[in-house]
Amino acid sequence: MNQTKYQIALLEEMVGENLYQYCQDKLGEKAAEILKGHLEEEAVKWLQEEGQVYRKDNRDSIEFAKSLILDKIILHWLKDYFHKTHGAELELNGCDKEEYLINHKVTCAPDFKLKGSEDIYIEEITNYTGFVKKTGALHLRETKGEYLKKLSKEKKVYLMVLDVPSRSYVLVPMTEDLPMYHIEQLASFGGKSAYGLDIGDYPFLPLEDKGGLKQCVA
Repeated sequence: MNQTKYQIALLEEMVGENLYQYCQDKLGEKAAEILKGHLEEEAVKWLQEEGQVYRKDNRDSIEFAKSLILDKIILHWLKDYFHKTHGAELELNGCDKEEYLINHKVTCAPDFKLKGSEDIYIEEITNYTGFVKKTGALHLRETKGEYLKKLSKEKKVYLMVLDVPSRSYVLVPMTEDLPMYHIEQLASFGGKSAYGLDIGDYPFLPLEDKGGLKQCVA
């Protein structure tokens, strides 16, 4: 089983339904077709643009496209889940709020903001392997890390790590004082530079546990 098939299998267990159908319902037919390995000519051209080639890391076009769609599925599901289970209204804030694959304005903006507030933002990081939960080691792309640090000077910013295998999450406040160490080359980011963080002091909570999310509005 390749990496994408493994991720889809895990997400189907978490979402509780066929992921292709869920994708079609939430994001539309084009997005669901991408998960099946079908790329329209327009998408193929977009994936060949310089900006997308840089973001691919070591992935081929179809695997990169699938990963982008999976990211969108997760954010839509979390938005609905936290509203239904926690009564928390999150709004999609980053470039993944666009339903289809193509986006010519990719930004470093956090994935969510708390509805009705201009001061509380959440950046979501999905982990399929349990690595972050086990080790406490979290990695951010260099531009993302720098952007979130800068934003945290004026707003409340949290890192939400979703551990898919255990269906648990942790919320880490991103503050000016949060230690980050620079990594010159990180293999998982295609050899690009990154920042590392140690979040081992923050406990992972079951998704249904409302205690972690409450800290965002405290």
